[in-house]
Amino acid sequence: MIVKELIEQCPVETVVSEVLTLCCVDENEQTSVSGSYTAFVETLKKRQAVETEHLLLGIKDIEETKEKIEILLYACKDIHRFLSGDPPRIDVAELDAFSPEDMEQLLERVDLPKENRFEFSPWNEVLGYKLDSQNLNDIGSLKFAAAIVYEMTFWGFTEEEAEAERKRLQEAVGESMLLQN
Repeated sequence: MIVKELIEQCPVETVVSEVLTLCCVDENEQTSVSGSYTAFVETLKKRQAVETEHLLLGIKDIEETKEKIEILLYACKDIHRFLSGDPPRIDVAELDAFSPEDMEQLLERVDLPKENRFEFSPWNEVLGYKLDSQNLNDIGSLKFAAAIVYEMTFWGFTEEEAEAERKRLQEAVGESMLLQN
């Protein structure tokens, strides 16, 4: 399954409700923010996905007694390289059969290079990211979809807003590097 298929199968209202829980919206702003997220998810459903050979994995975490889902982005080739090591550890096709404990152990012992966080990735590419079915079942489709939508909109509801923020952050990092030298 890819992100676009997950978004298409989840009811928009339920995903939006989960996202509002994640972003702790004030009650007086809920209608406005809910409308923005609803429009965003509806737009995603109409977009074309671009497959990129990347995989999103969700990790449950507890933060101040509240469950949080962290979404990590991996290149499939890196996972494949790890799984097909010498001697072979596991067949890549068996990844879907991993129990939650197996997946946690894999992620704990694996020093896989994580790709950059996906908040700044083009949205058509995010829609094409692969999802592990067992990981999706463990997290829950609605929570996983909501976490993805939340991350995608962290910097704004348009790709232009996200791109402007990415450029601003790159400039700040560049300035900080100059000051360190």
